[in-house]
Amino acid sequence: LPEPRPNLEAAVGAQLKAEGRELEKLRRIEQEVDTRIGSHERARIMQLMGAVFAAVYVTLATLSHSGIFDAAHGTMYAINLLYGVALGVATWMFRDTLRANRVNRRFAVGMGIPFAVPVLYWPVAMWKGVPFAEAIGVIELIYFMSSALIAAAIDFRLLWPAAIYLVAFVINAALPEYCYEILAAATLAALGLAANMIRHPSRTAPKNRASLPSMPG
Repeated sequence: LPEPRPNLEAAVGAQLKAEGRELEKLRRIEQEVDTRIGSHERARIMQLMGAVFAAVYVTLATLSHSGIFDAAHGTMYAINLLYGVALGVATWMFRDTLRANRVNRRFAVGMGIPFAVPVLYWPVAMWKGVPFAEAIGVIELIYFMSSALIAAAIDFRLLWPAAIYLVAFVINAALPEYCYEILAAATLAALGLAANMIRHPSRTAPKNRASLPSMPG
């Protein structure tokens, strides 16, 4: 058989490269659309959670410093159960959106981690006699890790709000007497920033996202 002509090889190579670029562009558009679906609802959930729990923590700080009521492990366990109820209500309200695609299902699972892990941790901390401020620091680490998982599932920019909890952990270790205020400020700042980032997704769609388990259905 005759050898292919050099200009034909070049033309085929150029065509393949052009098709590859087009496929990459379509893939990015598809992923960006997938990220944008339900972004408003995800942002609303995070804003609501941030505002409610920041208010709860500030109230506890005020009561504690005034000597009216000093919250302990049991109180925080009850607050964590409240978070689970609030998350369940929010998930039910936005159930159609949260089940719509993989990104939203990953988000729903990721938001469940700050409920599930502390529910197990607080009784252990109470049983082991872990100092309250130190236990709050562990909770901030749990929030950091769960936020990082959500970032891996949706948008790596969300590592910035996740890092707020890491900073809060360091500050809490230095100023344990202000553990309520630190947790309140971190919660409001982290979830507020995350909500803003979710509402305005990055135009550079992620190539791949770490897998989180999907919700049934």
